[in-house]
Amino acid sequence: MDSHALPESTNEALILIEWQLQRPVWNECAYGLGLAKELDPLWHGLVRLPDIESIVITRDSEMKIIEGTARIPINYLEEIRRTFERANRKLRERIRIAKQWHVRNEILAKLAPQSFPALAQVTSTGELVEYRFASSGQPAATERFKRDASIRTVRESAEQIARESPRELMNLHAEIERVTLTTMIERFEKKINLSLPEAQWQIFFEENIFILSLLFARPVKLLHSQFHAQGSHLDGSGAQIGDFLIRELGQSLAIIEIKKPSSPLMQTRAYRNDKVYGPHAELSGAITQALFQQASLQNNWLYHQSNLKDSLPDTISCVVIAGTTPTDAEQRRCFDIYRHACKNVDVVTFDELLGKLKLLLYHLTPSAIDSDVRDPF
Repeated sequence: MDSHALPESTNEALILIEWQLQRPVWNECAYGLGLAKELDPLWHGLVRLPDIESIVITRDSEMKIIEGTARIPINYLEEIRRTFERANRKLRERIRIAKQWHVRNEILAKLAPQSFPALAQVTSTGELVEYRFASSGQPAATERFKRDASIRTVRESAEQIARESPRELMNLHAEIERVTLTTMIERFEKKINLSLPEAQWQIFFEENIFILSLLFARPVKLLHSQFHAQGSHLDGSGAQIGDFLIRELGQSLAIIEIKKPSSPLMQTRAYRNDKVYGPHAELSGAITQALFQQASLQNNWLYHQSNLKDSLPDTISCVVIAGTTPTDAEQRRCFDIYRHACKNVDVVTFDELLGKLKLLLYHLTPSAIDSDVRDPF
C-alpha cells in the first residue's frame, strides 16, 4: 500500500482500503474483503499446493512461492478475472441459444411446423454449433435463414478456420470464386438473348469490369467510363464520347467501344460470287468511331495529360465489342479477314467474350472433364 497518513476513524480506514483495492478483483469491506467470488477457482487451486499457508498479491511481475506464501502479481490476477468473465459470457450465450432452440422445437415447431420446423443439434466444436432440420419439409424462408446463419458462422470464424484448417478455407474461397464466375456467365448469357440498349451493356460492364480485363494480355485499370476524347461546342455539338478508357500496366491506353449483341457485322448479300461479304455499316462505323476518338485524344493531349499521367499519346489502342460471330461459313471467313486487317482496332464479338469467361471457368474447375463444366472449344 502506498504511504498515507493513518486514518483517524474506522470509516476513513475503510474508504482508504477500498480506494486502494481494484473493485472487480476484491470484495468490498462490508463483505469481508478477500478475493471476489468470481475468483474462487483461484484459491481452490492454490490450496492443492503443499505447504501453502497464505497468499500475497503483489505489484511486481514475478510469481513465486517464498516460505509457504504464494506471491501472485496483481496483473496476473486481473488477467485471470478477464478470462473467467469471457468464459462466463460465452457460457451465458450458449445457454441463451439452447433455450431459444428449445422454445422453437417445443412450442413454435408444434404450433407452426411449416414456418418453424424442428431443429436437431448434430455437432458442436468449440464455440461453433451446427443445427439441422429434423424434418425434410423446409420452406424457402427457412432455407434462407439456414444459409444466412452458415455465412455468418464462417465470416465470424474466418480467422480461427485460417489457423486450424487453412487448406479447407482456400478450397472454400476457390469454390466461391467459381460460383461467382458461374453466376456472371449465366447473367451474361441471359443478357445476350435480350434486346438490351447499349446503355444497359455500359452499366453491366461497369459493374463487371473484370470481363473487360480479359481483352488484354497485361493487367488493366479502368480510368474513365463515358470519357470525353474531345470537348463540345457551346451548343453541345462536336463532342467525342467514348464508352471506356482503360490503362494497361505500363504507359499504354485503350479505348473500348461497346455496341450490342444484335449489331450486324457483315452484309447479308455477297459482294462477289457468293463468297465475298463486306462489313456492315454499323461495324465499320464503330471502328471509325473508335479511331476518331483515338485521334481526338492524341490531338488534344496537352489538355488531357494532367488526367493521364504516366501515359503517352502514341500508345493508344482500340477495341470494339459488337455483334455475335456469323454462323455462315463464308461470312465468318470474311469477318475474320476484315477484322485482322484493321490496324490498331481489335474487334471482339459478345459470344467470344462469353467464351473467354467459360474457358476460365473450365480451367478453374478441378477435374473439369468429370464435371458439368464443358470445354468451350
